[in-house]
Amino acid sequence: IAGVDVVTELLSLAEKEQLTVAVIGGRGYGQLLPKVYPRLSIVWNEAYQDVRQPAAAEEAALLAWLKAKQPKVIFVAFGAPMQEIWVAQHRTILDQLKPRVVMVVGGSFDFLLGKVSRAPAWMQRAGLEWLYRLCRQPWRWRRQLVLLTCVKKVREDYYSAS
Repeated sequence: IAGVDVVTELLSLAEKEQLTVAVIGGRGYGQLLPKVYPRLSIVWNEAYQDVRQPAAAEEAALLAWLKAKQPKVIFVAFGAPMQEIWVAQHRTILDQLKPRVVMVVGGSFDFLLGKVSRAPAWMQRAGLEWLYRLCRQPWRWRRQLVLLTCVKKVREDYYSAS
C-alpha cells in the first residue's frame, strides 16, 4: 500500500470525524493542505531550522505547541531517516498526547499537492510505484536499498512464524 494512499484515507477520515491534524515539518505543506482539504482542521509547525541539530528552545516550543493543539492525527515530514528518528525519540511524549495516529509521510505530501506525479495506475496496482519514482528520481537509489532489508525482514518473520 502506498503511503500516499494511507495519508489520503487518514485525511478523509479526519475530515469526516472533525479531528485536528498536525503536520510537523514538511517545508510549508501544512499551509497548503487546507487548499486540498478545506473542511479539515490542520495545524502546522515547521519545528526546526535544522532537524539534525534542533535547538533546545525549538524543541521546547514544539512540545508546548503539540500539548496546546492536542492533535488526533500527527504527520511527521522531516524526510527519511530523520522523521523516523524523531518519532522514536519522542515516543513517550507522543504516547502522553494520545493521538489516534502518528505517521511519517515521506513524499506523500509531494503527491497530494501535485509537486510530484504518481506512477501510472497500472504500476500502482502492480506495486511498482517505487520503481517509477526511482526512474524519475534516480538519486534516490540509496534510500531504496532499504526496501531490500525490509523484504528480507518480512520473509524472515514470516518463515519463523510458520
